[in-house]
Amino acid sequence: MSKGDGATSARETAMTTHHPCGTCGIGSVVDAELRVFGVDGLRVADASVFPRITRSNTNAPAIMVGEKAADLLKLGKGVAIYDVRKPG
Repeated sequence: MSKGDGATSARETAMTTHHPCGTCGIGSVVDAELRVFGVDGLRVADASVFPRITRSNTNAPAIMVGEKAADLLKLGKGVAIYDVRKPG
């Protein structure tokens, strides 16, 4: 096997057991409201928007991103958001 064949084989068969995240980081690919730069009407709301890779499981932070995205969408449609944890 040549050196080039080994690299090709590695690219085609390699995989990770980690949770991929941070591929569309806030500030580099999306803005603070999860809108993709240069693409009207497209938002990203998953672990790919993490600006840095977490050191723990990505489930809870991914849920938080989804909750924030839902809030942003509701605000954009004129639906008021109330935090039930705060009095008044």
